[in-house]
Formats: sequence, C-alpha cells, structure tokens
Amino acid sequence: MNKRNNNTGSITYHKPSGKYMGRVNVGRDINGKMIRKCVYGNTEGEVAKEMIKLQAQVYDEVYYEPSRMLLKQWLNQWLNTYKITSLKQQTLELYRTLIDTIINPKIGDNKLKDIKPIHIQDFINKLYNFGEGYSTSTLQKIKNILNPAFKLAIKNKLINENPCDGLQLPRPKQKQVEAFTREEQNRFETKAKESSFYELFIFALDTGARSGEILALNWNDIDLKKGEVKISKTVISVKDKVKEKLVVKVQDTPKTQSANRLIPLTNRCIDLLKEMKKKRFQKGFDDHNIVFCSKAGTYMFPKNLRRSMDIVCNKANINKSGMHVFRHSFVTRLFEENVPIKVISSLIGHNKIETTLNIYTHLTQDNKVDAIKVLNNLVLAK
Repeated sequence: MNKRNNNTGSITYHKPSGKYMGRVNVGRDINGKMIRKCVYGNTEGEVAKEMIKLQAQVYDEVYYEPSRMLLKQWLNQWLNTYKITSLKQQTLELYRTLIDTIINPKIGDNKLKDIKPIHIQDFINKLYNFGEGYSTSTLQKIKNILNPAFKLAIKNKLINENPCDGLQLPRPKQKQVEAFTREEQNRFETKAKESSFYELFIFALDTGARSGEILALNWNDIDLKKGEVKISKTVISVKDKVKEKLVVKVQDTPKTQSANRLIPLTNRCIDLLKEMKKKRFQKGFDDHNIVFCSKAGTYMFPKNLRRSMDIVCNKANINKSGMHVFRHSFVTRLFEENVPIKVISSLIGHNKIETTLNIYTHLTQDNKVDAIKVLNNLVLAK
C-alpha cells in the first residue's frame, strides 16, 4: 500500500480489476463515520491525478456523495458544469434567478434520488393554482430547467428515472396584445415631442423593432442612403458579480436566426436620424457610435425607456404601458393596410408565420369579418 501524506488517501493494487485503486476521504455521514470514495487507473500516476481532482472538488465544496445529493446541489453543479458555456448570459441569469427564488426554496432541499414525478407535478400545480400566481410562461421555463437537469442526472447515474416525464403544464392563456389605436398613436406622437426620447419612440413605431434591438444599434447598422436598418444584436441587463450591480451588455447572438433582418426606414425616420446626427456633430457630442445612447454616450438600460414612455402616455391620457406597445402598434397598422402576413412576420423577425398569427389572432379575425363584408357587398350589388 502506498500511503499519501496529509490524510489525502491511499493507493493500492486492486487484484480483482487488475488496476490501481485510490481511496479519498470525501466527508462524514450523519453518524460521523468517514466516507471514502474509490477511483481506479492503469497506473499509480493516473490514480493520483484522479484523486487530486476529487480532492479539489471536496475542497471547493462541489463534490457531493450521490446518495445524499440534494436537488439544489445538483442544479448548481448542472448549471456551472453543463450550461455555463452553452447558454446566453441573459438566459443563464434568468435560470439562476428561477432556481434561487422559486425552485430551491420549495423543493431544493429534497434528495435528488427521492424525487418522483408526482412531486414535480404537485410542485407545478401549487405554483399555478394555490395563490402563487405564476404564469404558464414561467412554469414552462421552470420545466426547461428541471427536465434537462434530471436527464443529465440520469446520465451521471445519480437517478434512474426523470421526474419530469409525463409532467402536465397548465394550458397557456392567450395574452391580450396592447396596441395604440390610430387616434391614440397621434396623441402619443404629439406629446412625445416633449420627450428626449422622441426620435427613439418614432423609430420604434415605424420599424417594430424590439427595445433591446433598438438600443444596441450602431450608426454602421443604419444606411441612410438606402433607407434601411440592419438588426443583428440586442442589449441585455445582467448582474456584474464583481461590481455587484446591473450592467448593460450587447449580445450579438439573435433571439432566433430570423431576428437578423433588414428593415426599410420610413421617410420621417430617415429625416429624424439625419437631424439627430447633425445636432450631435454640431455640439461635439461623442455618442461612441451608438445611435440611441445615454447623455454620457453609453448604452442605455431598457427599463429607462419604459419609464419615459409611461410619462408620455400619462400626458396623452393613454392607459397603455410597455415598449411592446410600439411593436404591436406597428403590426396593427400593417394589418389595417392589408400588408401580407408573410411580409409582416419577416419585418418583425418572427421565425415562423404561425408565431405572428398566434400573437395577432384578433387582427386576423378582424380581417375575416372584413372579408365577409366584401361578400355581402357583392351580393347586394347584384
């Protein structure tokens, strides 16, 4: 037997397997008895390397005895090992928030091996039905976390079955899409002239771009001669772990591939952008190539736009809120002018036409009513 120093374990030759075996102390059980983990290799050197890795895990508190591992421990390991490099930063932050604020407080202290499908179903039911009031969208995101985490737990031989198998989510409710009426849009535009965000608001109304996409725009994304804007990135708010505060970052991977798109600009958008660029040049203001920047010439937080929009809506006596109102109003105006649904879907960056149809069902219903009116007029004309 090859004893190692500092109580770091031992290496012996294991005759039944024909390999070298190392034993590492990984902690104590509830009775205080030492728990040892065995690792194997063809040479003592291989075993020593594996022992060092295991000892580092124990020291960093990322190793857990499989039979005692809690769900919250596995979710932490799953996120930091498997998802840290594959998820967009905004999605990673969202997953951490959902795990820390919803999943762990309610079921995180359960042993991983003891969780059954009925426990997960009961967890979801309570989130939806019994005073929690979480949306079906949030429940779907929770499933998107638990399901792959359990699948990888099976691959790591921590559990035998996926507790998310057969999970029934509540049927999603159709969201009410809010858009300005033509009269409301006129009132908003009039009052918006008093806002420092006037050009941005008009840009949003005339392009249907998402607020994050608008705030990420650089001047090289806009071709004023051709009259078009290239959408290829977005800004996100993420927590800076060093500064321990929210910061704005540009994410150059789109929401979907179709989110990368060219949008023609209206004449008034072109005029406003030209005038905005001219004024900045005259004042010697350095916008760091950012089209819609802060007073300091930096990227803005998306939440700042909502506050300013709410102020304008209040002045215009409009009871609507949220930057998506601009996007919905853009689509509504196009529907009203009978622009083909395929063109609308392409302009707003939807991956599938079905997505546009599902969101704007009420508008397609209005078109059906108008179509029947046309038939009625044809009959009356005979």
